[in-house]
Amino acid sequence: MLFCFLGLIGCGGMKDVTKFKADDKVLGLYKGACSGKCSVYNLDIYKNRYVVYEGIMNVENYGLYAKKITAEEYNALIAEFDKEDFYSFENQYPIPSTELPTITMLYNKAKLSKSIKGSIDRPQKLLALQRVLEKLAKSDGFKLVKAYEPKISAAEQSDDKQANNSEIIDDQFIVELNSNVFMSEWLRKYKQYDARLVKKVAPDLNYWVISFSKQKTTSSELFAIFKQDKELKMVEQNKRVSPRQH
Repeated sequence: MLFCFLGLIGCGGMKDVTKFKADDKVLGLYKGACSGKCSVYNLDIYKNRYVVYEGIMNVENYGLYAKKITAEEYNALIAEFDKEDFYSFENQYPIPSTELPTITMLYNKAKLSKSIKGSIDRPQKLLALQRVLEKLAKSDGFKLVKAYEPKISAAEQSDDKQANNSEIIDDQFIVELNSNVFMSEWLRKYKQYDARLVKKVAPDLNYWVISFSKQKTTSSELFAIFKQDKELKMVEQNKRVSPRQH
């Protein structure tokens, strides 16, 4: 996300987004915390085509940011939500564990208003709409409205202490499957994340390195999902070990 500083009340033709009304929100994505290092942020799109991003925890950019999108971009977002019939989905989907993030999506249209809460167990069409908004959150052109102090989760602080001579490979995991689970069948469950087999760690061990697409999810969110998978004995982030300094 590229940005420039606006200050608390805006400048250069930008409106004061801190005074926008909740009733004027059209689309929204709100990503909550998990037991790992999930990104926590809010994203709102308003009737006036302003997009407001609030980075809260475990994010690249902390604080309140805003930009105005074109009418074409705004209409394309609305069309995407209408095409997938957002209002036909359930208002809430089961969240199997408190270790998983709660993700809320919002769509207000005319006199209709709907928000949907869930986590990993949601229809593919909803997950696709979430990725549309996530892509917008990571796009260029945002301007800083108000800076926040960086806030990281306990899990990230712990990882930082343990890093030492290792470097995390953020699109790979090492997994150990239960003895009665076949890797090819297990991978199919995570096709939506482009999960792929990289290699077996050792010939005599049931440890495998798998990769995934960072365009489909984050390592923190996928880790939280894997932790709930009963077919896995173990999962950890893969690391590239640096040579020790003597």
